[in-house]
Amino acid sequence: MLFPASGGRVPLAIDTEPGRLEVVGEATHRFGDVFAGDEATHTFTLRTVGATPVTIVQAQPSVSTSRGAIEWQRPDSQRWAPYAFGEPIEPGSLVRLTARLSNFVAPPSRRGRILVVAESPVDPTRMEDPPTVRTQRFDLVMLATVSLFVRATPSSVVALDPLPHGSGHTEIVAIESTTGQPFGLAEPLDHRIPMPPGLSVRCTPITPDERGWSSRWMLELAVGADTPPGPHGYVWRRKVISAPPSEPGATESGVTRAKEHFTAVGLTYRVEGALELDETFASFGLMRPGSKTERTRHLLMRDDSLDADDLRVEVVPETGGDANSITPAVTLAAISGADEQGRQRIEIRLQLDVPEALPDQVLRGEVRIHTGDAEFPVLTLRYAGVVRGSARR
Repeated sequence: MLFPASGGRVPLAIDTEPGRLEVVGEATHRFGDVFAGDEATHTFTLRTVGATPVTIVQAQPSVSTSRGAIEWQRPDSQRWAPYAFGEPIEPGSLVRLTARLSNFVAPPSRRGRILVVAESPVDPTRMEDPPTVRTQRFDLVMLATVSLFVRATPSSVVALDPLPHGSGHTEIVAIESTTGQPFGLAEPLDHRIPMPPGLSVRCTPITPDERGWSSRWMLELAVGADTPPGPHGYVWRRKVISAPPSEPGATESGVTRAKEHFTAVGLTYRVEGALELDETFASFGLMRPGSKTERTRHLLMRDDSLDADDLRVEVVPETGGDANSITPAVTLAAISGADEQGRQRIEIRLQLDVPEALPDQVLRGEVRIHTGDAEFPVLTLRYAGVVRGSARR
C-alpha cells in the first residue's frame, strides 16, 4: 500500500502504527517529450513513518528501467549514506532512490517502474521468533513520450514482395527530421554489414544547404536484375551529424540529451529463381529408436518444363557411409495446379525409419536434386536429426 506525503519529517502526533515508507511528492514522475537515445533519470524521495524501523528488502526495476543508488539519512544527520538491503531504517529517516529509463527506448512511449518491497515488525515488544512483520509493496513509476529525431518514411523496415529472377526493383524511403532541422549523414565506424550482391544504395539530400545538410533525404534501395536467387537482407545505417534542438549532453528536468543520433532502414527481400526449393533445410529433431519421421519440402518451377521423373536424387550423408548411420528415403511427386504465384510444384518427401538397435548419434547430410537445367543443375537440401535412446516413451 502506498502512502503519499506532502513533505516534512516529524509527524504532528505520535504514530503507533508499524513502520512504513511514504513517498515525498509524487510516486509517478513524467519526463514529457524525449528523443530516443536521451537518458532520463529521476530521484524519488521517501521517508519512514510509524513506530518501528523499516527494512527495504527489494527494489526491482522493470525491463525498461535500471536502478541507481539508494541512500538514506538519519533524522539527526545531514549526511546521506549508501543503503544496503536488509538494513533497518529508523522512523523519521529519509531515503533517496535513483532510477533511469533505458536510453534505447523506441517510440511512441515508455513506462518504467521500480517495485519496492519493505518490511517492518508489527510490535517489537512481543517476544516472537521470528517476529511478525508487516509487508508493504508499491511502484515508483516514470513516464516519457519518446520520438525519433530522424525517422524513415513510410517505414524503417522494408519487406519486399518476392521478386522473379532477372527482374529489378527500386524502393524509395524518405529520411527526414521530425523537428524540421537540417542534418547531415555519415557512415558510423562500427558499420560493417556486407551489402548483398546485386544491391545498390544511394542517399541524396533534398534542397541541401551550403553544408550539404537537409531536413529531408531520399534513400534509394535498388535490387538489380543480376541479383542471385534466394533470401537477402541489408541494414542501411548512418550517423546523424547534426544536434537536436537542445545542446547535446545538456540536462533538462532529469533528461540528458543524447550526444549522437543514428538512423537505420532494414531491407529484406527474396529473389525467386526459375527453379528453386521453398526451404533448403529439413530438421528431423529428436528421434527415438523404432520411430518413423517425415518431412516435406517443395521444388518450385516457373514453367512445367521439368517432370518429377526427369529429376535424379542423390543422398550424401555427412558421416561418409558409416555402417551404423542411416539416410532418409526420398520420394518426388508432382502437385497438380500452380500455387498463388503461378509456380508449378514437386513435393519432396524425406522419411527416416530409425531401427530399434541404432546407437545414439547425430545424423547430417545433403539431398542433392540433379535437374539437368543449365542455369540450376543441382539444388541442395540439407537435413539433420538426433537419435537418442533416452527419447523412448
